[in-house]
Amino acid sequence: MIQKFFSGNPIKTIQALFLNGGSTSSKEFNGLYEKFLPNNSQRVILEQMSQSNSRIVGQSHLDWIDVLFPQFYTIEKVCAIDGDYDDFCGTKLSACVKTDWSSFAPDPKSAIGTVNETTGTFNIW
Repeated sequence: MIQKFFSGNPIKTIQALFLNGGSTSSKEFNGLYEKFLPNNSQRVILEQMSQSNSRIVGQSHLDWIDVLFPQFYTIEKVCAIDGDYDDFCGTKLSACVKTDWSSFAPDPKSAIGTVNETTGTFNIW
């Protein structure tokens, strides 16, 4: 997995080399799965590409992530963490706290209300 961040901080070169180093082992599949696997010459090429890619660091590493991301993910919605933005690359972004889908939005299901002094339970209604 290619990472830009490690433990919430921008990834360092030594971390990128370790994390992107990949696996040194491979599993052999026989039977029904063979038709989905690369042939031997394709496998050699893919292994060489994997080894080469595992050594990409710095700005090239960040550029590589930016190229790969849209190949595997589709961004459907975006929001602004710090309030509304009227013009962000020609688009108005709503504050994440105003959306119902963002992880930064309040979750009413997990809000703790007042405590019932008689029963000691939460007043959820």
